[in-house]
Parts: sequence; structure tokens; C-alpha cells
Amino acid sequence: MSSSLYNRLKKIKDNKVDQDRRGNKRSKVSHRDFFTSVGVRQEPLQPTNSLWKLVRPGVWELKTLFPLAIDPNLIYHGLEGHPGNWAWFDTETTGLSNGAGTVIFLFGIASPRMGSWECTQVFLEDYPYEPEFLGRIQELICQFDGLASYNGSTFDLPLLRSRFIMNGLVVPEIHHLDLLRPVRRLWRDSRVSCSLGTIEHEILGVQRIRDVAGMLIPGLYQEYLRAAIPDPGSFTSLSDVFAHHLSDHWSMIQLTQVLGTVTLALKQKSDSSAFEEWGITRLGLLRFLVPQGYSKNDLDYLAGLTLEQGSGFAQLLPRLLIGLGDYSSSLPWLKAGVGDGSLWSLERLLIYYEHREKNPSKALKELEDYWAIHPDSRMRLSQAQGARWNSRHQRLRRKSG
Repeated sequence: MSSSLYNRLKKIKDNKVDQDRRGNKRSKVSHRDFFTSVGVRQEPLQPTNSLWKLVRPGVWELKTLFPLAIDPNLIYHGLEGHPGNWAWFDTETTGLSNGAGTVIFLFGIASPRMGSWECTQVFLEDYPYEPEFLGRIQELICQFDGLASYNGSTFDLPLLRSRFIMNGLVVPEIHHLDLLRPVRRLWRDSRVSCSLGTIEHEILGVQRIRDVAGMLIPGLYQEYLRAAIPDPGSFTSLSDVFAHHLSDHWSMIQLTQVLGTVTLALKQKSDSSAFEEWGITRLGLLRFLVPQGYSKNDLDYLAGLTLEQGSGFAQLLPRLLIGLGDYSSSLPWLKAGVGDGSLWSLERLLIYYEHREKNPSKALKELEDYWAIHPDSRMRLSQAQGARWNSRHQRLRRKSG
């Protein structure tokens, strides 16, 4: 029954991929120099050999080495300047939640090796061997100063920690960087989704063909466990899962280099062309910059770029300028925000007129003009907010005489 359902789902997925290939008219973004040695791949990566090595009872390991142009400087900046020996990790699990019933059955960790990269995949043959499986994972983790992942802080790491605890093992200390967070800062306002598949296609210029869907992987592992004749040492029934897993690591490393490219372009204050091919808005760059620290010069530089602004830029920029104490530079942006109907911008502008310019009449006129142009905005206020704005209005009238 499950096999029949899987075949039907796979057929639907294959038909959908064919339709997307025929109907997709979007042009791919161009590649940076460090992509040219790889290009747009059409197939999931395949292991260089199919012989797994038994490293512990019920625990199998496969090392795969791939040529990949890796720029250490881009990697360093893509990892937000964290020094030391870092690696990228990913997991495949028996479910899509991190509850107590979900088990990791495939763990991978990838790291640069003399101009290439090596991915070590660790496979759990069956549930009873989980303590040995986790022990091997701990050995691999301890070889690195830090680990990068994609959405690992929400899913992979909490699940990994819970499996260690449930098996009575000491939870390893992990210095972790989730690549999803800087990706969301850069592209969440200009992309439908920030899933790894979307970022692969629209940012890295890659579209996987004949790749197994992530939602089908738990079922494939269950089918493997139910097989009458297991295939230890080759696990051919799961070859698509292993290829999918390798491709995830490849994409994380490439994405790290893209993040490093953006970081360097910001530091060097490059012109807009450095960001256009990535489809980044000024709002995305501003969000990306904030956690790294910024100065008045940085904000002026972003304000002067000719990139698409992005919804919310006119509110976030003056907020940051005010935080630096630069009220005068924030005024044009506050006025633009008021023109767009932003109550936050209006409030900051009134505070400036009333308390810094000592001009309550100007503040009163600005407030009454706003209510006249945006009469519906008062209807959206809560009772407490309405009372606060009425109190401000009355105070400005008194001060204006």
C-alpha cells in the first residue's frame, strides 16, 4: 500500500517538474566567478562510491570528495567573520517535526579539503543502534570549532539535542550559525519563500531535476526498514536520499560564498551593480547590516544606492538614524513615511517639531493635515491609542495658543 502511494506521489512530482521546465520563463541570475567551475547542475550530486564503511555496530559511514572552487576569504565573511575550522551539517529524519518520535537516520558534515570539499555521511542502519550513531556524530562535531546549517537552529539542532538527552548522552557544545537568518534578512521582502530550494533556484541559479522531495524521505527510510532483504554496505534503495543530502551540503557552501560576496561588497561600499544580480533591495541590505554594526556613513551609503527600496525601508532607516542621534538626516525619510500613511513616522516627526525645534504650531499643522489626508487611520486605532493621540492633539493646540 505504502509503495503504491509512493509511486503515485512520485509520478505527480515528476509531472510537475516537467511542467515547470516547460512553463518557467524566468531568466536565471548570472553566476559569480566561483560558480563557473560547477555551473548549473541538472542532477543531484552522486557519491563518488557506493561502498559504505561500518564504523560502529549498525552505523555506516561514507566519505565523498568533490572539486569545488572555494574562496577562503568569501567563506570567512559568509560565516560572519567567525575564525577557526568550520563545517556545514545537515540531517535527514523520520519525520518533519522535532517531537520525541522523530529520529535522525542520516547525518552529514562537510568541510573544505585543499581546494575541494569533503562530505562525511553517517547512516543509522536501524533504531536500536541510535546510541552508537549519536556517538559517532559527537566525534565528528568535536573536530570543528563551529557548524553552519540551514534552518538548523529551529529544526536540526533542537532535534539533535533531544536525541542525545533521550539516549542518556552528554549534549555536545556546538557553536552554531544558521544561514537561514541572514538569507531572510536579505531576501524575505523580495522572494515568495526562503526555503533552500527557492534560494537554490533564484539566487544560486540551480534547479534540481529528478531530485527526491524532502517530504518523501521519511517514508523511503521506513520502506527500507520494512524490506525483507536489507542491503548493508550499499543501501541502493536510499541512493536518491543520499544524493539529495549531498546536494543540500553543496548548496549551503555555495550560499555561504554568496553571503560573503554581499558582506565584502557592503564593506567596500560597492555600487548598486554589485547587488542587482542577486535581486537584493535596500531594505534587505539594511536588515543584513544591522546585526553586524553600522555607522552614519553606512546608512548614508545605503540610502544613496539606486536599488529597489523595498517596503519598510522608509521606516527602518530613520529609526536607525534616530538611534544614532542624527535627527536632521532622518527628516526626509520621516516625511516620506508620513506621506505613505505611517503613524510611526508621524509620531517621530511631531516629537521633532515639538521638542527639538520647539515649534508646536508646526507639529499641530502636520498632525491636522495628516488626519485630513488619512481620515480612515483614526478608525483603525484602539481605544487607548485614540486617547493618546487626542491628548497629543489637545496639548499641541494649547501650546500653539
